[in-house]
Amino acid sequence: MAEKLRHWLRGMPQAQRDLVVILALSVPVYVFLVWLDAFDLFFKYSRSHEDYQLDELVALVFFALPPSSSRRAASTTSAKR
Repeated sequence: MAEKLRHWLRGMPQAQRDLVVILALSVPVYVFLVWLDAFDLFFKYSRSHEDYQLDELVALVFFALPPSSSRRAASTTSAKR
């Protein structure tokens, strides 16, 4: 079974492989965070520790991910040429 999976993944382009890995990791993490009610825990913690400015981390993630994604898209496009 593991050998079939490894062979299937090796036959994919790098971008598709990355997508499969991201999805395979994201779904269980999402389910766990929903079960844990992580957003409410984070919100309560960040409100009780306002001096840490933890809510700014959310903004950082939204500003940091798009450049990373566009850089990945650019490298994928240049690799196809």
